[in-house]
Amino acid sequence: MKILNTIKYYSTSLLVSFVFILILTFIMATFNYFNIIGSNTLSFIKIIIMIISSLAGGILIGINTKDKGWLAGIRYAFVFIIFIVLLNYLGYDYGIKLKSLIYYIIIIVSSMIGSMIGINNQKKEN
Repeated sequence: MKILNTIKYYSTSLLVSFVFILILTFIMATFNYFNIIGSNTLSFIKIIIMIISSLAGGILIGINTKDKGWLAGIRYAFVFIIFIVLLNYLGYDYGIKLKSLIYYIIIIVSSMIGSMIGINNQKKEN
């Protein structure tokens, strides 16, 4: 039963993260279409979108975990990164480069922070 709850929490967090990605990407694409933001700003905003989405997923995982929020955040980050790597590899055939490793480290750190925030919010509610 514990495994089913864990799968439910991770799938809910992944769904929330991907919804954040879709909504924020749509807003970014709209701004780019109307030339409100430039191409230099666009690459920075892509990183911000991933940080926000992994932070939101980490917060949900942290709320649903009992202890060690940082560890739950790392586990969630690896699941999130696996999905992103699979989508990138299947869609664009990218290899792993130094730039992508730094990108994944940023995702791991932001989901760890999100999970620690989530577990602290859980303790305040109880």
